[in-house]
Amino acid sequence: MSLTSINTYSTEDKGDHDLFHAMATCHSLKLVKRELSGDPLELEMFQKSGWAEKSAEMKTIDHFALGINTLTQIKINSFTSEGKMMSVIVEDQKSNKTLYAKGSPDTMLNYMKNSSLPSTYSDIQYNLTREGFRVLAVAKKNIKHLKAETLREELEFDLEFIGFFVFENTLRSDSQETILNLRKAELNVGIISGDLPNTTLSVAFQAQIVSEHRKVYLVDLEDSELFAQAQDFQSFSSKDEKILLTTEREALLSHRSAANQNNTKSVIPLSISKFCQEEDWITGCDLVITGSVIEYLIKNGKDLPKSVLLRTKVFASMKPHQKAYIVKKAMEYGEVVCMCGDGANDFPAIKVADIGISFSDKEASLASSFSS
Repeated sequence: MSLTSINTYSTEDKGDHDLFHAMATCHSLKLVKRELSGDPLELEMFQKSGWAEKSAEMKTIDHFALGINTLTQIKINSFTSEGKMMSVIVEDQKSNKTLYAKGSPDTMLNYMKNSSLPSTYSDIQYNLTREGFRVLAVAKKNIKHLKAETLREELEFDLEFIGFFVFENTLRSDSQETILNLRKAELNVGIISGDLPNTTLSVAFQAQIVSEHRKVYLVDLEDSELFAQAQDFQSFSSKDEKILLTTEREALLSHRSAANQNNTKSVIPLSISKFCQEEDWITGCDLVITGSVIEYLIKNGKDLPKSVLLRTKVFASMKPHQKAYIVKKAMEYGEVVCMCGDGANDFPAIKVADIGISFSDKEASLASSFSS
């Protein structure tokens, strides 16, 4: 899979270049042998910005130019898997300082002012991810006073939403054939990704990891309650069939309530304890499970059942330690696991797998126990 294009969705007029300022500066790219190096997504983003790198140092990239305009990175707050966002503080030629941030659209809601959000924010994000696009929300904040000891937490709040970065995930031409050959060899193939469920599920369909002939349920956590919801392959829109995973008492009440309502929505309650039992609580289906569910199980001392793990084709919104948890749990159940990855977030899972394959020299060195 590669990131081949970027579109920008902004609430600003085209004459306002805040979104392009963020594209040019909100990254942690480095110069390696006089060439830009770093996250492929950030490389694509920077190249589409129209700005040029004008750093004086051969090993740093912190000075950017577009015509007579210049921007300088004066601080980088690196991406963290916990926060799911990163930010930079940038200074222009008039010494005006601005913080630019980018991250998961869901996570960025925690940092942005509600008053800056368009009414279509959730709809745009939902529709784009359902089509398989990778979406980042972008925000800014003008900085009036900045001290050397200022913590990022003191700055990363009340941000103003300025738009979305939208990347297209394209499969390699031989991906489908490779996946089909693995499945013909009776190997269980799945995806463990940090991307949102809709984006990852779309890629899984394209790669034929998930079959259009089988029902797919999304298992997620909402308001401290687990739920599983049927997904429609044709339209990627949720059906009116929903299975709630709640407490035993709430399950009984929900069942009675649903039975007494004469509507088109079919609600089948299922308790958390039943979810964690070794049984087919949903038959003839594939599952998509989010990182929130895995974290819930870890914190509550519950195991992901083998039957559920093997039926899950997509693990989405996963943090590095959650990816490693899934690999280790599969190995505990007697499975031989091969983990492939191309980013730093993958290396904990690559390191614990029976077979670990990294597509990055840097991550390979981190994962290998015998690297010098």
